[in-house]
Amino acid sequence: MKNQCANGGKREGLLKVKGLSQIVRFWKRKDEHLFSWTKSLRAVIAVGVLATSALPGVAVFGEDKKPAAWLSFEQGNALLARKEYGQALQQYKNAISTAGIFPEAEMAIGDVYQEEGEPDLAQRQYEKAYNLRNAFYVSESKYDVLYKLANLFEEQDLFKLMEDKLTEIVADDRHFAETETLRQRTQVEKIFFERGIDRILTLYTFDDTFATNAHSDLGWFYYRTGRYSQSVSHLLYAVIYRVSELKVFQAEKDFDFQFSTLQDLLSRVRADPGAAKYVD
Repeated sequence: MKNQCANGGKREGLLKVKGLSQIVRFWKRKDEHLFSWTKSLRAVIAVGVLATSALPGVAVFGEDKKPAAWLSFEQGNALLARKEYGQALQQYKNAISTAGIFPEAEMAIGDVYQEEGEPDLAQRQYEKAYNLRNAFYVSESKYDVLYKLANLFEEQDLFKLMEDKLTEIVADDRHFAETETLRQRTQVEKIFFERGIDRILTLYTFDDTFATNAHSDLGWFYYRTGRYSQSVSHLLYAVIYRVSELKVFQAEKDFDFQFSTLQDLLSRVRADPGAAKYVD
């Protein structure tokens, strides 16, 4: 995120808020592994469809997208990885021609245009894929499209449009949303300011992770543009989500584990090579 309109004095004041410096230090690295599973799952689906289609009398799961379409899609992915953009584009178009409606391929065409330096074409393609979001085989893929659009707008310094797409993602975060009868975010923030980050991380473990990077990006954007109260909310939730993952990871390795402090948890996890993707 680019530094826009930062105010040095207010920034230093913000960092003095109880526990916020811990959040800022912890959340400096932006990871993409949270959404890599959707790509892997799509590959598994493609292989599964192709394998089961060869068995007589077996109903093909995912048969709304024909096996040939999935094969073309995966061939396109392989070509895209090798930067053979023209051939990748043709394979994606073949997949769409075969399947009829195939938002995964529409989104991938946007990736081709983005790699070729055609942001306007990429934007139109991503928007087309998002309009078909109800047809994604992995429903969470709709958030992948919104992240791609947000990144595209950020690269063009279109920060309001970037903010809008990230906000769309956060709007689906059931832990962050507030209603007349549900004020969980207000309670989370109240406890944070009164009792600090360790108390929050002791009380709350959230399972959804699709909005983690959206909270992170919005938090840093608001921080760097002087909207500090909004920054605290989003950075706080970003840390709760990531630490929730860490707590689950540690509990799976140590049945007797109980969270005490963020520092203790980080020390434990840093000592485990398998947790490298979570911490610096």
